[in-house]
Amino acid sequence: MRTIVNLNRSNTTWTLDPRVDTGRGFGSIAWGVGNQVSAEFNLVYRWHSAISKKDEKWTEDLYLELFGKPSSEVSMRELLIGLKKWEAGMDKDPHKRPFAHLHRGEDGKFSDDELVHIMTEAIEDTAGKFNPDSFAAQMRHLAY
Repeated sequence: MRTIVNLNRSNTTWTLDPRVDTGRGFGSIAWGVGNQVSAEFNLVYRWHSAISKKDEKWTEDLYLELFGKPSSEVSMRELLIGLKKWEAGMDKDPHKRPFAHLHRGEDGKFSDDELVHIMTEAIEDTAGKFNPDSFAAQMRHLAY
């Protein structure tokens, strides 16, 4: 969180830790209400502009797989219906669900090498520009 709000370059000890127990009652902060929600949403929402070009392509490929057309041609209604169908068709057992087009071995596990490859590529992937003009096209539904 410190990096997202650019505090890693500031001489401050301030941090936003969502795990902290602030308690309830007089003098405490109520979770999920008021300015706290606004501040957290503001930080998370703005983060979408940093989606990398590679992740943007992956998301676009997923749109093509799920809807048969690019994200720019998928309406909000189609998106919600399509995601509901996708979820309904998903196996109830998480161990049987697909992931990144990988195949499970006889032991029911994904290949460590393939998972490491995905994680390494993701770590080395450069984030997009952090500004309002680099918002990934697939995220446009979030703005409405």
